[in-house]
Amino acid sequence: MLLDCHVHTSEHSPCSVMTAYKACATASAAGLDAMALTDHHYLAGQAEIDALMRHFPGLRLYPGIEVTVAEGFDMVVLTPRGASPATEFRPRPFLGLDELERQLRPMRDDCFLFVAHPFRYQDRRTADLESVLAFADGVEVNSINILKTKPTWNNGQAQPANAELYEQAARDFDLVRLTNTDAHQENALGCLANSLPGQPPAEPAELNHLLRTTPPQPHQNPERLKKILGKSGFLSLFGL
Repeated sequence: MLLDCHVHTSEHSPCSVMTAYKACATASAAGLDAMALTDHHYLAGQAEIDALMRHFPGLRLYPGIEVTVAEGFDMVVLTPRGASPATEFRPRPFLGLDELERQLRPMRDDCFLFVAHPFRYQDRRTADLESVLAFADGVEVNSINILKTKPTWNNGQAQPANAELYEQAARDFDLVRLTNTDAHQENALGCLANSLPGQPPAEPAELNHLLRTTPPQPHQNPERLKKILGKSGFLSLFGL
């Protein structure tokens, strides 16, 4: 299966210009089998997710949330269920790792946490970054956001110019390596994904356990990527 674990929608992420419905339609057309909705500080409700899957039965959707922690980095949390009135996990912006751990404790074993684009603004590991990496299960080693600075091409595959920083962090902290789009606009979807064996699990907790135990393989669509990463392609993601 092809899975994108990092997608933003305009309903809940001000930086996105893509509705959840359009994201699902584009992902389906691009050949994705599964996708996680990971808006900034918003965990999609289970009813929202179920309604979208009724429109797109061939696309499995999973709940997630991107949280900016007090340590200065973004963490994506894939949860075992979507939000409901009984959900106690409601992280505020810039909460500390201690508070995030406290809120996640009742369901931590069924979650999957990864650090998004940790070397976007820096080329070294700080104590704060190392504490975030130590807390996570995975690290995003490639995405449209990561590639925007200046990608390098090797055998037709796009890699970040500072790819070794991501690789070293993954090795040192024994983290699962993830390749996502971090999509904010529909033309990003399908460019990058994680390839995993079998069909998308029916339950989010099953997916989260699968990610921990079966390292995904990176998937790229070079032609779609080149259109985005060309001279003006990345700016076009944001309508500029």
